[in-house]
Amino acid sequence: MTDQSDNYGPSHRALKKAIVLAGNTQEALARILGVTQPAVNKMLRSRAPLGTQHCVRIMKTLGIPREELRPTDYWEQWPDLPKPSDTGTAPKACVRTDVNNPS
Repeated sequence: MTDQSDNYGPSHRALKKAIVLAGNTQEALARILGVTQPAVNKMLRSRAPLGTQHCVRIMKTLGIPREELRPTDYWEQWPDLPKPSDTGTAPKACVRTDVNNPS
């Protein structure tokens, strides 16, 4: 069985969280970001990381950290944040523990 999360980009989990915090609809998050609901839906389905301008707006409005919104490259986008190797931890969204031991 294929893990559905494999079909989404690195920002998917944080975007789902943002939708809940914004009011539990894509439309509510769209208003915060200044985009349309179809644009939010496209962001959710995209395999690319969320754009930096949207990350910053979500961080400021909803309190979701930039590291969570772009877990695969946040340190490249925002040099003020420590690299995963600097903190001794890997980005959470990049770690899969069920690869050889599906439950």
